[in-house]
Amino acid sequence: MIGSVSYSETIDQPALTAVFDLDQAAARAHSFDKCLREVTSLIRAFRSSHPGSP
Repeated sequence: MIGSVSYSETIDQPALTAVFDLDQAAARAHSFDKCLREVTSLIRAFRSSHPGSP
């Protein structure tokens, strides 16, 4: 985003996710770290109860 150009998820998200560092964000923000751990836990629980899922 430069100047007065507005943010657009469909245009701007790929660039953001390409440079977003999950480890750095978790190290710097305790609330983000907790959220990341909880989401990871939920994914692991889902995978263990649904064999063959990605």
